[in-house]
Amino acid sequence: MGIGPATSAELDITQLDDTALFSLFDLVVDRLFDTPAERHGPRIKRLHQARTRVEALFTAEVGAFDRELEFQIDARRSAAAWITTETKCAKRDAAKVIHRARQLAEMPTFAPLFGAGMIDTTKTDAACHARKRIDANQRFAEHEPRLARTAVHERTEQLAEQLAQLVDVIETERHDPTTGDGQAWDSTNELHLSALLDGVGVLNARFEPDTHSIIDRAITNAADRARTADDPRPWAQQRGDALAHICNAYLHGQTGGSNRPHLLVHTDLATLKGEAIGLCETDTRRRLPTRALARIVCDALISRLLHADGVVLDHGRAVRNFTPAQYRALIAQHPTCVFPDCNVASCECDMHHGDWYENGGPTDLINGYPTCLTHHNFIHHGRWTVNKSANGAVAWYRPNGEHYGDTRPRQHPEPIPLNVATTEPSPAAETTPARQTRRLHIAPEFIRRCRHRQPHPNADINYGPGPIAHLRIDTEHYLIEFDTG
Repeated sequence: MGIGPATSAELDITQLDDTALFSLFDLVVDRLFDTPAERHGPRIKRLHQARTRVEALFTAEVGAFDRELEFQIDARRSAAAWITTETKCAKRDAAKVIHRARQLAEMPTFAPLFGAGMIDTTKTDAACHARKRIDANQRFAEHEPRLARTAVHERTEQLAEQLAQLVDVIETERHDPTTGDGQAWDSTNELHLSALLDGVGVLNARFEPDTHSIIDRAITNAADRARTADDPRPWAQQRGDALAHICNAYLHGQTGGSNRPHLLVHTDLATLKGEAIGLCETDTRRRLPTRALARIVCDALISRLLHADGVVLDHGRAVRNFTPAQYRALIAQHPTCVFPDCNVASCECDMHHGDWYENGGPTDLINGYPTCLTHHNFIHHGRWTVNKSANGAVAWYRPNGEHYGDTRPRQHPEPIPLNVATTEPSPAAETTPARQTRRLHIAPEFIRRCRHRQPHPNADINYGPGPIAHLRIDTEHYLIEFDTG
């Protein structure tokens, strides 16, 4: 059925076949191309939603094509093979859309929201990937409504954090050593170093999040120390030279310092005790599996981040610069630069006095927040103004006084309880000092490796003559920190 000059009010699209519908679609797209937008922003948002809906329609058609084995009519072995041949797309893209279609068929909350354009393709693929990875359909279904709400109302990063948390929960439950049938954890640390015919080395590696953070921090620190003001080397070459320097220092047995970088890990009490999966990430917001956390605490210093005994977090006018304890507290409050939508990690930012110290401002937590170099210059040289409220929210104002936007403190994820068996200590064991620490569910390896360590000045640990005789765990927020020697 063709399309005549009828108006939209006279056109009954329910009577159109596929050819006519796609012709109408082409006319609409051509019209949009030929009609300049008065403002591009609103059109971009509408086009993003339209693109998502078209992608959802394409996914639904591919799913039906795959389920009905229609590809066999053309003697193809799979739907992916047919799509690759007929559309000339990459095999990886064909496999991705088939994977998405198969997962969405079992996701009753995500599928309609994806079809309505309320959840875009990137978020949908992230949810599908997580569901396939954990291979626990019923467990995922329990959390699907909550994840869908996050996908609709929050950015992709927030959804990714919740998905990573759920994956951590499922994998921890599945590999619970107390059940006796848990499988061993599979590490993804891989490194391949080979040489070409001319002797040039080629390095290809893949690391778990905590390992990646350590390696990245070490290389970056070494590169920063070696960089000069007019360094002509590209950044990639600087990092390559830094890695070579670290390896050379190790081989020569230098004792002037440690090549182990300073790694900060934020976690909460329930996650630290192994009772739930909640906050567990580095200071650069890379989420860590709880198995990595368990390994790290075996050789780490644990300090209470907020309200720590003996650690003064407000100094008034007595101190010009923020102390290490204040610095860590501000990093936990704002993981990134406080300028709206800036993603520079707070560990790479300057700590700015909201009320300038030169103008009488105190060096207190309420008066401090991290700003990257660019947005720090906005304040000092661009005449932008910033106000920080008592709850940690930071409001930015343009030089003309117009409100630009707000940044709120990081909301930590609600811990998800683990469905694993717990081992209760026997009454006899509770009478010994060594068993008294076991009631906190701290791993024995942690106790053995820490009993001879000296207390850190900012730690809330008294190692005493016994194996951690006093380890007060009575707050919700912890910081785990490598001793850099």
